[in-house]
Amino acid sequence: MLYQLGKYNTKDDLSIQAKRVRNHIQVNWDFNSIHEIIKEYENLEFETVLILNKAINAGYWNSIYGLHWSNDDELKFWTTVYSKSKELTISKLQLLRTYQSSGSKKAHELIEEYVDILNKSPELYYELINEDLDGIWKVNPKLKVSCLNEMFIHLAADMKIDEFTEEVDSQLMRHYPDKSIPQLILDEVNRIKKSNSR
Repeated sequence: MLYQLGKYNTKDDLSIQAKRVRNHIQVNWDFNSIHEIIKEYENLEFETVLILNKAINAGYWNSIYGLHWSNDDELKFWTTVYSKSKELTISKLQLLRTYQSSGSKKAHELIEEYVDILNKSPELYYELINEDLDGIWKVNPKLKVSCLNEMFIHLAADMKIDEFTEEVDSQLMRHYPDKSIPQLILDEVNRIKKSNSR
């Protein structure tokens, strides 16, 4: 049993692939044996990748609090996983995070990949803006404005106006502590508020 797997430690309604990987990783934590199993499959399913992610990384970007692999092993492993599940956002996002945590690439070198994820999965705006993209803002402040505006549009669809206002204030304080908020963001926030108050 691995605490980081939670319900997946005992979940019965898994595919043959996901169950095999889960059962193996519960007792074998070494890179080589897990990598060998993954290499056997032409395609990896969502739950298989999810189980791998939970077990290896324990909720973090790398395995420091999970299975504690080397940076090189992590990069090799998640590159293999991505090659067998390119259509899964979880695989691409983990690979981007592994590039950064291993030191092989900086966030600003991954702008196109992050934009691609955000275009396909707008529900990830909040997570990525607050966890992944700080390294990009420094070299591309215009992208920061665009991403924050898109995030606010997405959040507004699921929030009441007072909740939305509170969240906007919190985000702007976090991203612009000196209160130098770009006019394009202020204009978009005001537009959303007016639109939602009708």
